[in-house]
Amino acid sequence: LPSDSIRPLPTDTLEFNPEEHRKLAERIFKKEFRRRAENIISAMYTPQKMNISEKAFQEQSLDGFSRLNKIQRELSEQFNMNPILTTRLSSEIISELTTESMKKLKQMEDED
Repeated sequence: LPSDSIRPLPTDTLEFNPEEHRKLAERIFKKEFRRRAENIISAMYTPQKMNISEKAFQEQSLDGFSRLNKIQRELSEQFNMNPILTTRLSSEIISELTTESMKKLKQMEDED
């Protein structure tokens, strides 16, 4: 091969920015975790489930939280993210969704 036919690849199109990659992975993780967690959490906080015994509610909640934990671990692996970070992010989302569900329950009670 003549040496002039070997050209260096343009580096501006191939630059890997770890900070941008991390932020993108976090955004995707949060969006996907929220999507999957929403159904689980909203199913945990319904008027029917809140009116059962405390022990039964705790058992059902434990099942829901173990499913959320499994989703968090799967997504952490899928996006190659630090499990400590994904635990923090998922905890924040769970807290937000729980607050939203509790507000909806309160509104239902107030309407009755």
